[in-house]
Amino acid sequence: MFLRAIDIKAASPLAYSNMAVTLNWMGKNVEGLICADKALEIQPGDVRIMNIRGSILANLGRYDDAEKMFRMAGLKPYFLPPKLNLAALLVLRGKSGDARLLLESCVKEYPEYADVHTILGMLSQKEGKLEEAAQQLAQAVSLSPGQPQVHGRLGNILDGFLNRRREAVGHLRQALKTNPDSPPALNDLAWILATCPEKELRNPTEAVSLAEKACQRTGMTNYQCFDTLAAAYAAAGRFDEAKGSAARAIELGLFQGQVADLDEMKQRLELYKQDQAYIETSASLAMKNPSGKSTP
Repeated sequence: MFLRAIDIKAASPLAYSNMAVTLNWMGKNVEGLICADKALEIQPGDVRIMNIRGSILANLGRYDDAEKMFRMAGLKPYFLPPKLNLAALLVLRGKSGDARLLLESCVKEYPEYADVHTILGMLSQKEGKLEEAAQQLAQAVSLSPGQPQVHGRLGNILDGFLNRRREAVGHLRQALKTNPDSPPALNDLAWILATCPEKELRNPTEAVSLAEKACQRTGMTNYQCFDTLAAAYAAAGRFDEAKGSAARAIELGLFQGQVADLDEMKQRLELYKQDQAYIETSASLAMKNPSGKSTP
């Protein structure tokens, strides 16, 4: 369709730029770059085409050229995409400080845009600034509620690192309302409902249902989902199934080289062998990695 559009309207920058986007999405970056170049040749200085070209250059690993293109496109006032793409590229290149300065200026200039808050929140989490990460992500979902991945990430931070589980449950449920098959949200919510020290938040029956679905949605190959399923079975008093799932989690973790979690999973298995459920403590919370728990 796009090739036909280019044949018929050889002077149309829109046809070439649309083709560039499509080819880039298909992984045909070199061909996409040719189309982007042709579009810019017809319509020099078009910031939208420049932003497309920058994205293609980044996918080709030509980071210096991509950065230059994003900076040029970002000079136009009230055009946000190249600024966000530049920030992401700077983080990728290890220039987090420069990315933060850019994003903080974008928050001031575009406070009503959810994506700015989302990316700054993700950067803050990467830097271990968890309160700021939660604040930015909360602002993002208040501006644009229908973002399951942002709700899920915020729920993970609130539960895993800030001990604000009740809020976390709300955001994880919102994530599942929009995307009921999200393995990270299924797994994280199941973990809270199975292991939360606040008894009124625990719901072992629902935790089992969610954890079983998370295992299914990850092809029965994710060790974290089986670890959560084991905790849910134990919370429900189904200790034989808990022991089997915990053993499977350890087996998968070993096979996948995830040795950092093995000691804790083995300790939980010993609890299940004694017909005891696992309940999180402040000590287990403190041991987590502030850059973000690796969820399926």
